[in-house]
Amino acid sequence: MTKSRKKVMIAGVFDIIHPGHIYLISKA
Repeated sequence: MTKSRKKVMIAGVFDIIHPGHIYLISKA
């Protein structure tokens, strides 16, 4: 699994739990 794909998957999970994390991940 590539790092970018893993980040996208984690982002998807956090989007359900806490949408704010998407903003933090995309800014990082």
